[in-house]
Amino acid sequence: MTLTRTNARFTQTSYTLIGALHDDRYSAKAIEELMRIYWPAVYAYLRRNGHGRDEAAELTQSFFHKKVLNGQLFERFDVERGRLRSLILRSLKNHLVDEHRAQVVRGKQARVTLDLNQVEEGFDANQNPDDLFEQRWATAQLEEAVRRCEQYFRRSGRDGHWDAFCDRIYHPTINNTTPTAYAELAPRLGFRNAADTAAAVQLVKRRVMAFLREVVLDTTQESQDSQDEFDRMMRRLGV
Repeated sequence: MTLTRTNARFTQTSYTLIGALHDDRYSAKAIEELMRIYWPAVYAYLRRNGHGRDEAAELTQSFFHKKVLNGQLFERFDVERGRLRSLILRSLKNHLVDEHRAQVVRGKQARVTLDLNQVEEGFDANQNPDDLFEQRWATAQLEEAVRRCEQYFRRSGRDGHWDAFCDRIYHPTINNTTPTAYAELAPRLGFRNAADTAAAVQLVKRRVMAFLREVVLDTTQESQDSQDEFDRMMRRLGV
């Protein structure tokens, strides 16, 4: 499978997170990163499936411990045979059946830092659990793309580009606030004028989209399946 990369790096290599799982040098870090990215989708599904906050948090921990770590879920993933999103959701449903039968979760748990308040925001009481999982999955992929993009611009010494994008687009979008005027951003961030600031923002926007496609490529085959997954995610995000 040939991947088109965008200068992002996993540690010091160009491996995707999925590919890195099969390399002993990077597998532990890859699993940690995948857990960090995708636990909100798992937790959101559990909450809408009728579990309280504490129970959903505990089930999230046990899922990652039993299915992901001990069961090597990510290592068994094959992009040629399906999508990581589908594999995780199917495995999560199986885990719930297993936990129901066992009644009690015992033993050492794989601990993932869970910011429950963040994931709780925006829950729709009428939303189908599967739909909520997919929505949170899409949000997680967008957040990962934004994180990679910020690293890209800051490491290249273009902090002003990233800060302009955040003040003009990203923060107003997620916080529902008024964007800062380009004319105000220019002198504060070191641009010659409003037009140069606007051009910088557009450059970052294009990079975010490129990284977003890259994140999708990490979990799908580079084919029509990848494009379908990307289009599906964009619809979920309302973009």
